[in-house]
Amino acid sequence: MGEATPPLKENKMKTSIQKGHCQVCGSVQRIHNNGTNKIFNHGFTRSGGFGYWTSAPCWGSSHQALEISCDIVEDTIARAYDIIEKIEVRVTAQEEEKLRLELEAEEALFIAEEEQIKLKEENKKLEKELDELLKEESTDENNNEDSADPVPNNIHS
Repeated sequence: MGEATPPLKENKMKTSIQKGHCQVCGSVQRIHNNGTNKIFNHGFTRSGGFGYWTSAPCWGSSHQALEISCDIVEDTIARAYDIIEKIEVRVTAQEEEKLRLELEAEEALFIAEEEQIKLKEENKKLEKELDELLKEESTDENNNEDSADPVPNNIHS
């Protein structure tokens, strides 16, 4: 069996000897030999050590190298500012939500503490009432014992 033929893009990329910088990601990439000076389709490396991005091509793919043109640099910068603005909006929204939740939590804690104070007061009141009822009952029992007829002496004989 013969070897499989690599995809056409890969063959063209291997034969390309010219290289240039991508206008978007700044990486050095091979350039098409067909006179367009366009960079081959490529991914890009994300900052922060997140590795090689393969699920989408770099926006600079299929555009001329930076050494030839800077036609998409301004668009790239504008796109970056748009992304920054969107992130700032999201961060602000998250900070506002966090503040709202913290205020709700403080309010709930305050309400719970007030409720706990009320319950303690009610518990003290009920304990006091119970003590009074027990004293009354004890007094009633003592009074009943004192007022009872003594056992006649003749029964014991």
